[in-house]
Amino acid sequence: MASPVHATDDSATFQETDVISGNLLSNDSSDNGHLFLRAFDQQSVGAKQAGQVTEIHGDYGTFFVKADGSYTYVLSDAAKIGFTHGETLVEKVSYKISDGAGHTDMGLFTLNIQGVTQIKPVAVDDTYHFTEGQAIGGNVLDNDIAGDNGKMFLREFLSTKVGAAADAVTDVAGTYGMFHVKSDGTFTYDLTADLDAGVTYTEVLRYYKISDGEGHTDTAKVTLNILGTDAHPDGVGV
Repeated sequence: MASPVHATDDSATFQETDVISGNLLSNDSSDNGHLFLRAFDQQSVGAKQAGQVTEIHGDYGTFFVKADGSYTYVLSDAAKIGFTHGETLVEKVSYKISDGAGHTDMGLFTLNIQGVTQIKPVAVDDTYHFTEGQAIGGNVLDNDIAGDNGKMFLREFLSTKVGAAADAVTDVAGTYGMFHVKSDGTFTYDLTADLDAGVTYTEVLRYYKISDGEGHTDTAKVTLNILGTDAHPDGVGV
């Protein structure tokens, strides 16, 4: 006797840069016309509230599933590291469906994720030379090398996360002054210490992180050399 509920195995293939989503029930069937996703990867799928989303961690990312069978999937940043063109990550997940009348069946979902990024961005160490009294600033991304998607963003400066909004300015304290940085890599630096004339002071920012916006990152450092003069920043030492 045929089962009143039938789950058909699903397979989907996406590129890592795609919006990964679909519906597991689209090729399943039931005699009474009702279908619900009850379990995914042996975990119960919430259905107490309309549109309730259940978060389930896979091997390489996170599934967000609903009782109506719809799902989205987000590849983790860790999985993107070193994930290149020609490689494929595979998630295999069992799922259970029901007709709401006690009849159930099991299916298997295979999700193939293809790598597309061949080259990640490369951060290159920066060295700047200024004289006390000059306007101090620059762009740490100017000598960095973009990856395949051509995009670069400054994400961290010293251990401080940089605001992602285009007009956001993040303040980061240095040894002799204050950095003001943006996600486009630009920075200005306000000297707050009184420097001795003729002496070069070196501000070393040992770490900054760039990203291509798709999880691929690299790090480098900034060295700022400032030659002291008789000028005094903002009245310091006067």
